[in-house]
Amino acid sequence: MENYIKRYKIKLKTLSPVFIGSGKEINKKEYVYYRDSQEVYIPDMNRLFHDILDRNLDDEYQQYLMSENMPLLNWLKSVGYSDSEIKKLCNIHMDCSDALENLNRPIAIQQFVRDAYGLPYIPGSSLKGAIRTCLLAEDIMKNPEKYDRVRRNVINADPIYNGRPVRKFLSREIKQAESLCFNNLNCKDGKREDALNDEMKGVIISDSKPLKYKDLTLCQKVDIGLNGGKNALNILRESLRTGVTIEFDLSIDTKIVSLTKADIEQAVQNFYNIYKKVYVDKFIKTTAEKNTIYLGGGCGYGTKTVMYNLLTGKSMLETVAKIMNVRFRKHGHNKDVKNGVSPHMLKCTNYCGNIVEMGKCRIEISEES
Repeated sequence: MENYIKRYKIKLKTLSPVFIGSGKEINKKEYVYYRDSQEVYIPDMNRLFHDILDRNLDDEYQQYLMSENMPLLNWLKSVGYSDSEIKKLCNIHMDCSDALENLNRPIAIQQFVRDAYGLPYIPGSSLKGAIRTCLLAEDIMKNPEKYDRVRRNVINADPIYNGRPVRKFLSREIKQAESLCFNNLNCKDGKREDALNDEMKGVIISDSKPLKYKDLTLCQKVDIGLNGGKNALNILRESLRTGVTIEFDLSIDTKIVSLTKADIEQAVQNFYNIYKKVYVDKFIKTTAEKNTIYLGGGCGYGTKTVMYNLLTGKSMLETVAKIMNVRFRKHGHNKDVKNGVSPHMLKCTNYCGNIVEMGKCRIEISEES
């Protein structure tokens, strides 16, 4: 391989549960919940259906799917299955002891993304997107004058057009900031914002190595307020448990982008430091972590945006509150400025008896030997 291609290994270690959604759900008739042991078993539905056919229970199963409202475990036992027979038909087993607060009925489980063999993994695009956000934030902090026009446009943007909320409020302004940071290649003259001019195409991050079913746990969505109050919601997610190590390959084409391992590490750390200072510390006091990056869904708005870097003080608070109020008009974000923080809930989950943020990982980048 040409020496202008720099190759690295990335290791992520989960510091809290991480959720990368597939967009699919496991409905309440596709998993078995044992309340006493607080465990969830997910059957191989093909094996289960063939076993049902072998027992001549297909009519009863069809009736159950169409009309019965009972959990799958109850139906299986009602037609003669034992616990051992049920568990033999399941290929995924997860602890759910932290996912049951105020959860008094079976609900669908948001599924973690799977590869072609059904194993959980993290797409390289998810990690690259998180790193890209950190790099943009870092450039904004180092070169604030470059973004003066974007900053003014963001502050002055009107979220209402012809009496209706703008559906993609501020998306154009954020694209302008990304273009100023990354679109430096001049591959397409006169069209700086064209994707061909994006130097990040010189950064390739592979999908992670496959993970194991035992790396998954169930996490419930829990929102934490400024007063310490918490709101546990009826949303369950398959998530990677704390302490899982995930491996990726990173390649940087130095003919396209002048980006180093140190650049990425510094950007990641500075993004975390600012986010913790201006937002997280208003809700919970946590020990500062090194090389920390947020990944996946359920982490909250602040981990996906550069608003806390682009703006400061009152303008930052007012703008984020305006964004939140446009997107979630019924959630009381019109009071965020008065309360001194926006959004006004920190996105968390219960894990091992503690309230923790979602999606925190430690990143390590090492040069390939």
